[in-house]
Amino acid sequence: MSYGKDDRVAEVACDPRSLGGEARWEDEPGRALAFGAPARAPRKTEEEDDDMDLPPLDTDPDAGDDEAAGDAFEDALPDLRDDGGDPLDDANAQDLDVGLDVDDEADEASGDDAEDGVDVGSLDEDLATLDGEESALDEDRDEGTFGDDDADLELDATQDDGGAEGTGESAEIDIDESALPELDESANDEAGDDALADELLEEAARGKVPPWAPSRFVVLEGAGAPVPCIAVTVCGGRVLAAGDVVLAVDEGAHAARQTGLDTPSTAVVATDEVAVVALSRGGLLVSRDGCASATPVAGFRSEKGPVELGATPGRIWILHESSLWSMTGREGTPVLAREGGVRAIKAAGGTLVVLATRPDGAAIERLRGDDEAWQRAPLEGAAADLATGAPKPGLAVAAAGRRVAIVSPRGLLLSNDGGHSFESVDLHDVIGACFAGDEEDAPLYALMAPRGDATSYVVRVGEDGDVARVAELRGQDGTGLGEASIAWDGSRELVWIASRLGLVALGPPARPH
Repeated sequence: MSYGKDDRVAEVACDPRSLGGEARWEDEPGRALAFGAPARAPRKTEEEDDDMDLPPLDTDPDAGDDEAAGDAFEDALPDLRDDGGDPLDDANAQDLDVGLDVDDEADEASGDDAEDGVDVGSLDEDLATLDGEESALDEDRDEGTFGDDDADLELDATQDDGGAEGTGESAEIDIDESALPELDESANDEAGDDALADELLEEAARGKVPPWAPSRFVVLEGAGAPVPCIAVTVCGGRVLAAGDVVLAVDEGAHAARQTGLDTPSTAVVATDEVAVVALSRGGLLVSRDGCASATPVAGFRSEKGPVELGATPGRIWILHESSLWSMTGREGTPVLAREGGVRAIKAAGGTLVVLATRPDGAAIERLRGDDEAWQRAPLEGAAADLATGAPKPGLAVAAAGRRVAIVSPRGLLLSNDGGHSFESVDLHDVIGACFAGDEEDAPLYALMAPRGDATSYVVRVGEDGDVARVAELRGQDGTGLGEASIAWDGSRELVWIASRLGLVALGPPARPH
C-alpha cells in the first residue's frame, strides 16, 4: 500500500524540500519522509482497493476444530519478544517493520526544518506552579481564614461595618407600633388624590406673574374715591359703584361722589332710564333720578346671597340662586325667565350671554332680543369643567356676544366664535375681566389677585394671545383687593376697579403738554 501524491494525507506527510533546498515532491519508493505523519490510518487508493486480495470465507463447519484454527492464526503473527519483557511494551518500536524504508540522509537534511515546524518546547517551561510559590494575595490573607468552618466571623462591639453585614438583631425589637399613625382609609381615595393634584397645580401656578408690558397703566390721580366697594358698571359716560354706599362718577368728571343711596349694596347696573342696585340685606332698589333716590322693586324679594345684574336696551336682567329674572319699563315687575341652571350672565351690545348648565351639559347661550330664540353653543372639555366647577365662574363679553371669556381663579378661557370653541390663557387667580370695547379685536383686561399675596395685577391679553402685565395694585398698609370688580370705560379709555381699596381708575400716563 502506498500514498498517492495527490492525496491530502500524502501532502501532510511529505516535505517538499530536498537536500539542496529545492522544492520538489519525493515520490520515489523509499524516499518519503516519516516525520509529521498524521496519527490516523492512511487511506487506500482506488488501485489498491481493486488489487486487494481477501482470504476466502470459511463456511465449512467440518473444516476443523477451533484448536487447529487457533494454531494457524498464531503462526501468522510476527514473533514477539522473548526476553521476558512485557509483550505490549512499544519502547523499541523501531524494531517493527512498518513497510517503509526511511532514508537517513533525508532525515538529517530535514532535521532543522522539522524541528522548526514541530518542536514546541517543553510544555511546562512557561507554566507557573502554585506549589511552593507565594501569591500576591498572601500579604492580605491570613492563614486559616477559610480553613476552619467554626471560625468566628462576627465583629467586635466596637467595630462598625456600616450595616453591610446586618445588625444581628431582629428588626422588630426597635419598632414601637404604638407610635405609628393609624392608617386612613381615605388615603386611597381617588377623589382626594384629584383634589390634592388640583391644589398642587394651583400652588405651582400661584406666583407666576406675566412679564411687564412695554407700556404700563398708572393710577389716575383724583379719579374715583377711597371708599370700599365691590362692584362697578359703566353706562355711557356715567360710572356707578356699589359698596358701603353707592358712588357715581358723572359724565365728563373723574372724581366720584356719594349718591343718596347710602345703604350697603353688592351689585349695580344702569340703562339710560333706570339704575338698579342689589342690597346686601336682600332685595332690589330701582332709581329713576340718577341714584338721588330709589324705591324697592315690588314682587321680588331676594334673600342674602350673591346677585348678578345685567342690562340690555329697555331690560334689566337679574341672576339669583341660579334662576334668571327679567324686568322691563319704569314700573316693571321682575318675571322669571329661567328657573335654575344659570351660573353667570353678562350683557354687551344689546345681547345677553348666559353660562348655563342643563342635564345634557353646560353651554353658552345668547339672546339678542325678545323676538329671537336662544342660540346655544355646548361646552366640552376644559370649558365644561370650568363652567360647572367651583368656585363659581364669571363672564366677560364683547362684539354682541361673539367674544366670550370664562373667568375663574382656576383659569381663563377665551372664545372668538360665540362660545363654540375656547382657547386657554395661561393665567390663574383671575377674579374678573372685561373687554376694552365692543370691537372684534379689543384686548381683554384681567384682574389677577393671587391668594396670600397683597399685590394684585392687571393683565392685558392681546388678540394674538400674548399676555403682559400693565399695572399693580397694593394698599399702603399691605391690604389686598378682596372681592373686586373691573369695567372698561370707553368714553375715558380707562379701566375702573372697585375693591376694598376703593374705586380706582387706571390708564396710560398723561402725555406732557
